[in-house]
Amino acid sequence: MQKIFTAAAIGLTLVGSSLAFASDADARTRARGVSVQGAYGRGYVRQGSVTRQPGYRSASRSLQTNGGRGYNYNNSYSRSGGDVAASRSFQTNNGRGYAYNRSVDREPGQVSADRGFQANNGRGVVSSRDASWGNGSYTGGATHTTNNGTTWGRSTSVTNNGDGSYSGSVVRTRPDGSTSSRSKTVTRD
Repeated sequence: MQKIFTAAAIGLTLVGSSLAFASDADARTRARGVSVQGAYGRGYVRQGSVTRQPGYRSASRSLQTNGGRGYNYNNSYSRSGGDVAASRSFQTNNGRGYAYNRSVDREPGQVSADRGFQANNGRGVVSSRDASWGNGSYTGGATHTTNNGTTWGRSTSVTNNGDGSYSGSVVRTRPDGSTSSRSKTVTRD
């Protein structure tokens, strides 16, 4: 028996498109879409786009089937001087997915960073880190908090005593709320 796999026999339609344009001299966006439709109502549509410009880029893509299944994905990244911001998300038609973001802020003598992850099932965590230095001292730390309120982290400090010695201490906080600390002084010749 001869099998026929022609586009006409299965009612397949394939459409592809690509688009590139610039909103200004430095930005460029590329987009592409594909639609495939077959017999018995089967088929899908797939789309994607990418935007780039100095200090910034973003991308998205999606897939949607005629049966109701599909997903959407997006991400972006930007940078200005020492500052960074990024995000990413993934969502499916059945409700599964997540969102993630992070940012970094740099200034003379200090830096801070934040990061978060949230899932559609209600789980998630937010983290913050920071550090500062100057005048012979350094302080830094990190804190992590989950959606159910559990928190843990640490803090660190170091001081130049001016006599060739350095004093430092570390305090840790555990998820159960208990803390521990440690300190030490080091002398350098």
